[in-house]
Amino acid sequence: MNTPMTLLATCAALAANAAAGTVLYSQDFEATGVGSGYTTTNQYITTPHYTHFLHTDGSALAGSGYTNTTGSFISGLNTDFFGAPVPVVTTDSFDITGETNLQFAIDLATRNASPLWIASSQVTFEYRVDGGAWVDIFAADSDGVNFGTPTVDGVAITNAFATFTADISGLNGTTMEVQVVWANLSTIESLGIDNMTISVIPLPPAAFAGLGMLAGLGAYRRIRR
Repeated sequence: MNTPMTLLATCAALAANAAAGTVLYSQDFEATGVGSGYTTTNQYITTPHYTHFLHTDGSALAGSGYTNTTGSFISGLNTDFFGAPVPVVTTDSFDITGETNLQFAIDLATRNASPLWIASSQVTFEYRVDGGAWVDIFAADSDGVNFGTPTVDGVAITNAFATFTADISGLNGTTMEVQVVWANLSTIESLGIDNMTISVIPLPPAAFAGLGMLAGLGAYRRIRR
């Protein structure tokens, strides 16, 4: 039989888990290859790395302007040069059983402090559930402006790595994968990615209060008996 303290502890544990936002997948890109948790299309390099798609800590990139880095990351510059297939990073499949709303977060930066992209330049971020069709999360682009600042939903990307987030809702499945596609970057245009996480969206404060109230009512009713 559940005691009042058991009910309170259970609700507290549920609230703590919801508040923290359980991380379902995390990738810092420190490792590469088998067992790293992600795969890439072939890595491409032209000497001295003015055109590239590779896993790097930045030291091998000629004139790299990336800042606020935390170890290694994935960088693509002038990826149009390579033609098809376009460079792609794809996560391993991870479990999302029972989850319908998740938060995607990733650190983004360019090599230039004040980057300017042409209208067609784009890097897309996508997910799929149970091996189905790829669905857009968001895109880094210049909003169709020639020589415009690359942004994600109006927020500028600079050479300092910063975190960009988006909610993914209405999910129905057991597994998920995420991919980043350097669909179209022209000369001197670049994008680096780092520190990707997919986590459960925390419950709002009102929900915590509701859990506490339920726990309290359960304890009260048992005490009354």
